Formats: sequence, structure tokens, C-alpha cells
Amino acid sequence: MPDAATYVLPALSIGLAALVFLGPGAQRMATGVRVWGAPVAGSEALALRIEGVRRLHGADDPAALPAIEVSATSGGTPLAGWSGSTGKDGIGEALLRAGGGLKAPVMVRIRRGGDALLEQEVPLSPPLPAEASALPGAAHASALPGAA
Repeated sequence: MPDAATYVLPALSIGLAALVFLGPGAQRMATGVRVWGAPVAGSEALALRIEGVRRLHGADDPAALPAIEVSATSGGTPLAGWSGSTGKDGIGEALLRAGGGLKAPVMVRIRRGGDALLEQEVPLSPPLPAEASALPGAAHASALPGAA
């Protein structure tokens, strides 16, 4: 009997370890998205570049994601949604119209099927200052020619 234990116990331990590492403890591929954009406060649209990625063992690969849905709220008001897919290179572009202009906070949600891929608040950049154009006679109160 002791001879059987010498061979059976190590074989059982190796088998159990293999089940743990290759079964429930195995690393699995994760699918997600990266979102790029530079929304400006007051803009009438939210433009986003969506990059589908697959991650396995710390390496990211582009992933074509079919049937994704993008929704967003601006200051608590829902924006027009977008649905589509990313291309073979994993890139897709979404344009969400904001009738009253973008107001903070802007929350973006991206779903595929019933799975949430992203739910994040997007910071708004301040609006760019408008440049005043110089009109002749407007900047300096000069008399018009021929005026008395």
C-alpha cells in the first residue's frame, strides 16, 4: 500500500493543479472599449471615437464589435443615441446630437447586448473664446468722410 501512495498522490496533486489552472482559475480573454474625444461645453454634438479591444495576458488586440449601443446624458438630459459596430480594425465613430448644447456632467454608456462595456463621466473642455473681428470705424469713433 505505501508503494501505491508514492505514485497515486503525486499524480492526483498534478491532476488537481491542472484542473485549477486550466479550469476556473484560467485567464480568460476580456473584451472592452477605449473612448477618445474632446467634447467642448456648449457644443451641439458629442463626437466619440470608439476602439474595440480584446485583452489576454496583458496584451491588447483590436476587436471588431458588432451591434454596440452608445447613449449619453448631458446635465441629466438624454442625448440622441447611436448604434453601430466597429470595423475590422476595431475603430468606430459615434456622433450624438445635443440640441441644447453640452452641459456638465456628461455620462457616456456603451453596451453590447446586455453587457456594459463602459459607463464613465466625460470631462468637458471650456468653450474657446470668440475672436472679435475688427470692423472699420467700429473700434475708433471716427467721423465718416463728408460728415460735418
